Amino acid sequence: MDKVRQFIHSIWYYVLVIAVTVIFHSLSLGIVGLGVLALLISAVLIVDDDFAPVMVTMGACVYVLNEYPITDIYYIVFGACLALVLPSIAYFIYKNIKKGVRFSLGKYFLPLVLIVVAYSLGGIFSPYYNIGSFGFGVVISVVVLCCYLLLYNFNKSSFKDLAFHLISVVSIIIILEMWVDYFTSGDILALMQNKGVRVGVGEINLPAMTIGMWIPLLLAKGLNNKKDYLYVLTAVFALLNVVFTFSRGALLFTLIFGLVSLIIFYIKTEKKKNVSITVGSVLVVGAVLFAIFYSNIIGMLMHYIERGFDDTGRFELYQLAIQYFSEYPIFGVGWQVDTYSFIFSQFHSTPLQFLASMGVVGFLLMVPHYYQRYSTFLTKPNVYSMFLLMSVLICEGYGFIDQTCTFSMSYIYIIIFMLASDDKRLNTMNEKEKINTQ
Repeated sequence: MDKVRQFIHSIWYYVLVIAVTVIFHSLSLGIVGLGVLALLISAVLIVDDDFAPVMVTMGACVYVLNEYPITDIYYIVFGACLALVLPSIAYFIYKNIKKGVRFSLGKYFLPLVLIVVAYSLGGIFSPYYNIGSFGFGVVISVVVLCCYLLLYNFNKSSFKDLAFHLISVVSIIIILEMWVDYFTSGDILALMQNKGVRVGVGEINLPAMTIGMWIPLLLAKGLNNKKDYLYVLTAVFALLNVVFTFSRGALLFTLIFGLVSLIIFYIKTEKKKNVSITVGSVLVVGAVLFAIFYSNIIGMLMHYIERGFDDTGRFELYQLAIQYFSEYPIFGVGWQVDTYSFIFSQFHSTPLQFLASMGVVGFLLMVPHYYQRYSTFLTKPNVYSMFLLMSVLICEGYGFIDQTCTFSMSYIYIIIFMLASDDKRLNTMNEKEKINTQ
């Protein structure tokens, strides 16, 4: 059993999770892959007492599915997976408490409860409110609350490591699935420019944002590391993959806050010569590749330039959101109002989504959580918390032009970053150890 636990906490477990996710997605058997991941989650819950590997596997579950819209068979499999996982979670909690773990709500609990209230009541007095709207809001918010409680009480690893492992595994899955789609399409550039690739059950925008969020964490991990050049090169690789998604919004905010992260990295590193050589080498190789693949690269750049700041219909959605808010300003219209045949109300802007779907009441109920988001990183900041903040700002910036609030994983990413920044175990270490504990 000890060897099993060692495997669960080794890199090979994450390799297994990535392989299962990508292989089943690529074979268009995502629903089978979901079942396999559910079995892995249950096995870890039964065998181990650390929630970190479970959280990483849950992140993979978001990207194993490959059919949109979801069919009836999906609901059956979802139900079967829940029937398997929920008793395992109950047993996991029981054995941890029996071993002496004291269950605590933590300081982030009440603001997250207010989010549940806000999402549940969104649209309650509008004609658009129904069981589907209520259920959608509950699922998004309660999943986040439950994950927080499980992480806060039963995570035996450092939250710093969990943040890195989760975003790394999910980003690698996204990149692999994206390139499988590209290489099997027959016309890679056309699929890129039309954003025809699907990662998990959705389009590429939110996955592109996740890859962007990986960059500050890579630089944080590599700061003053003996192999810092590998982390810098991986960050460049991640940036290139954001470019190849053709998600203009994700690329914009990744460039802004990724550059700030690189500046922080260069200022704080003790190996400025090594970093300068690495960055310089990247620029030289980039120039050579630009000369060799000039026409292809120009074709990609021209597509970005031609699209420019084209709103792709967003301004019309923004006007619709404002209209709905003006009609139902107190509680909004909920989560299943008509937004031009979208399955759920998607106004492609998180602030406008809040106002339209939850009204003034819901918007105010979100304030305590958002206060905690930024006070966590900005109160007594350290270098590591600044990298985390850059990752959060990539998500928040992109949220102004897309509804990241309807994506539970975006909340979970940020909750884990908050826990990592606020981890008391970090506060007992000196500044260098905070960044480079290997």
